[in-house]
Amino acid sequence: KQWYQRRVRGNSSSSSNNVVPFWGGPDLQDEKSKSILYGNLPHSREINASKWDRMLNFWQTAIFNLCRQYNSVSFSINDLKAMFTLGGLSPLCLERVIEEMESKGYIMDEETFQTESSQQGWTVWAVNKMVKTPISWAWGKFISNPKKKNVANRVYILKDVLREQSEFVINHFQKEGIKLIELNELLKFIGDKQTSIGISSVKTPQIIIDCLIHEKKAVIFDIPSQSDPNLKGVKLGSSSFDETDVGILRLQMTLQTLERQQK
Repeated sequence: KQWYQRRVRGNSSSSSNNVVPFWGGPDLQDEKSKSILYGNLPHSREINASKWDRMLNFWQTAIFNLCRQYNSVSFSINDLKAMFTLGGLSPLCLERVIEEMESKGYIMDEETFQTESSQQGWTVWAVNKMVKTPISWAWGKFISNPKKKNVANRVYILKDVLREQSEFVINHFQKEGIKLIELNELLKFIGDKQTSIGISSVKTPQIIIDCLIHEKKAVIFDIPSQSDPNLKGVKLGSSSFDETDVGILRLQMTLQTLERQQK
């Protein structure tokens, strides 16, 4: 993994071609095989079904492996091109692969996900109010006219990985016995456990929480204070909250503040 991160940050053409990245498998050990996989898909499956299936299966698996390894639920084609470039060679078929994955329902355009999300409003709030969080947000860079958006920069969500990551968050806090948490803390927890695969992955924490809300496994509520009138709390494992939840979370936050002061 460390080799792979160095390769992405540096010039991929200068790295050793003998090292096979974790997402590639044995197919990339053979130069002939690699040249086929990095080429264009046939115009249709009817022209060459075996080549079509081989290339599609390879890149679909590679995308799943990449996102799971880095705990990222979203990506753009430009992200993938940067991560999959080997020895200066970049795959030519990614746009077609993404089209096929979208048609099969494996991935969803992020704008469609936002439309279907049950509480879109909080993400807009997050852009303006999350300035104090340690996570580096870049939400505004993605809000644009879809007609003008370059396909290569369009953000896609990998549905299965999103479900897995959402379940991980719920299960983690259930094991810890935590049902109530400050929103900033939850966003930081999710952000800390992922490794960026590109600019789109900074949105992973927001997307995961949107998914939990959409599936009625979390709800966001106000816990305003004098120091921060826009403070938010989250109740996990439920789609509703009451004033008792607000009071309990306030008490938890007060105790945490006292503990930090004592240290």
